[in-house]
Amino acid sequence: MALIKCPRCELNYIKEYEELCSVCRREMGLEPFVEVVIDLCSECNEAPAVDESGLCAHCLREMEKLEMLERMNDAPDTVDDDDDDDDMLDGEKLENDDMGSKVDDEDFIDELDDDDKEDDEEENDM
Repeated sequence: MALIKCPRCELNYIKEYEELCSVCRREMGLEPFVEVVIDLCSECNEAPAVDESGLCAHCLREMEKLEMLERMNDAPDTVDDDDDDDDMLDGEKLENDDMGSKVDDEDFIDELDDDDKEDDEEENDM
């Protein structure tokens, strides 16, 4: 299958079994002219629309982002309003009295050591 120049315009190449190129056939009325209509975005009127919404890809993404933000803003708050949480959020330090009794680290470590010794003694007795 070789390509040859169109005998009418001698510009376009055609397959050897064709008589004229598509441009010449349209000019002579042998082939209907198909006009391709591209719908522009209804929002920006610059880019071609990608689907039945009539929006281009960029405007469609922006619209989806806005809808997601609106849904997030309309969602009810699920945060509990406790007084302790408010104190911590305001940056105020709670007093030691509010936190309960404070245990010294040394006392706590001594108690753990005593408990471990008792456990070891019970295991040795068995």
